[in-house]
Amino acid sequence: EFRRVLFRSKGRAPGEFQTPHSVEVDSKGNVYVGDRGNYRIQFFDKNGAWKGGIEAVYPNALALSKDERFLYVGQGGSNFRSEVRKYTVDGRFVQAWSRPRGVRPGELWSIHDFTIDSEGNMYFGQAYGSGAWKYRPKRGVPPSMLFGPLQKNSFRAPLSTK
Repeated sequence: EFRRVLFRSKGRAPGEFQTPHSVEVDSKGNVYVGDRGNYRIQFFDKNGAWKGGIEAVYPNALALSKDERFLYVGQGGSNFRSEVRKYTVDGRFVQAWSRPRGVRPGELWSIHDFTIDSEGNMYFGQAYGSGAWKYRPKRGVPPSMLFGPLQKNSFRAPLSTK
């Protein structure tokens, strides 16, 4: 049985949206919404009550860490820096990772979706340049500096070519 939980309509006030672009839900039913048009991420409880949020630049994609302690944000647009930001689920900034803006190997422009595998490899789909990229961590990077892994329901494994 499904029941409708009403989230507020279009607007700029807490709980309202301009361009809701990505959604994640944790095991407790908390909902995280990337509100791209308002440049923020909004938090709601399982009943739809607004709980706060994060001011972010152009959040295109969200993912929760497997242990649900961190929220990852893939962000960036035509006029904004493309990066993955890591926050605690209560909204405290932890770290960010980025590359120079562009469409050539080693660059990123407008992250549209991303995932991180169990080895810390990051995969990106970018809106400009129509590229899909994989970035591997450098050898010897301390595990505390790596992002991921993500929740099982957030991880979309790369396709096999076999």
